[in-house]
Amino acid sequence: MRAFARVRCLCIVMTLGLAAACSPQEPPPGGAAPTAAAAPSDPVAGRAHVTIDNAVAGWAASGLKVAKGDEVALFADGNLEALGLVLEPKFLVWYRVGEDGDAANLVANQDTFVAPADGEIFVTVRPPGVYWPDRRGTYPDGFSAAPAVPVNFQIDLVRFNGTAANGLSTLAAGGDAAAKTALANIAARKTLPPGFEPLWYLGASNVWANGAGDGRPGITADTAGDTEIVRKALDIPLTPNTEIRFDWRYDAVPALGPETEQQFHDYLSIAVEFDNGQDLTWLRSSHLAAGTHFHCPLAWWDSRETHFVLQGAEAPLGAWSTHSRNVLADYTTAVGLEPPKRIVGVWFIGTSVFGRQRAAASFANVVISDGERQVSVF
Repeated sequence: MRAFARVRCLCIVMTLGLAAACSPQEPPPGGAAPTAAAAPSDPVAGRAHVTIDNAVAGWAASGLKVAKGDEVALFADGNLEALGLVLEPKFLVWYRVGEDGDAANLVANQDTFVAPADGEIFVTVRPPGVYWPDRRGTYPDGFSAAPAVPVNFQIDLVRFNGTAANGLSTLAAGGDAAAKTALANIAARKTLPPGFEPLWYLGASNVWANGAGDGRPGITADTAGDTEIVRKALDIPLTPNTEIRFDWRYDAVPALGPETEQQFHDYLSIAVEFDNGQDLTWLRSSHLAAGTHFHCPLAWWDSRETHFVLQGAEAPLGAWSTHSRNVLADYTTAVGLEPPKRIVGVWFIGTSVFGRQRAAASFANVVISDGERQVSVF
């Protein structure tokens, strides 16, 4: 999950203001005009620059128009400090093509994407604690009326005539440091197992990768200072006999203290999502005893997510272990609400944004069963 986005920032957000400004050479606030069209031999087909100077600026028009299939680079600089965290652009900057397009976030501060449709690119800085009700990124009522909080996010967009990789290579050869970093980010980009995607309202990152090592189909995280939830949709009835079985291997546990406390809420886990909006996660901890269960300490998530510790510090790192849990029994014990009817998804959660320590684990052989019926996740 974007763990930082779950902290108690709603009170902060209600004090924020709305504005988007461009550089002095640009048109009035709300967007920026691209440069003149480049010659066909130039890898760059167009550019735009946007300055967002308030943390709740809403969506700003960039002035750069693209056609479906165009490849675009987006370079962002700036930060926002909230509750002891310094949040860089990849945690905050989102874009969409057209006013009704789906919103997507930066996976890295220097990122690339393929335009999913024709239209103008819009950008925004989404503050921590704000969640959209739809994929186009509609802000809550009253958002634009909140007082402004000054920030300084500089966002450059580059539309290429050909592929982003070729265009970035040309720019990097000419000494463009952002282009060089973007090329490295492309090379480091991980691939998820089939059927998995980032949890859309939290955004994508580069935490999880396909495969669990040792020839096992599964999923692996090895990261520091990042956060991501990935999800695979399921539709399985929840009965008293429903069990989840899985293997895991923890190589590095990131929390610097008990995960029950907000400032130490870094962890890796497997979770199931239910049709009532709740999710239940199982994890290993180096600070909590096996059998400990607790509601998430982060705002918004505290009414939706529950954690269940299966192994404590006595469990060795670097060793595989197998677990089998009765889902309804654990739900009744830990969550304590009226039981849901169905399991609608399986999640893998990785976050290490609070302590910025290494987090590394692999999960494999995940099966949800109910009598003779078995659903293999990988």
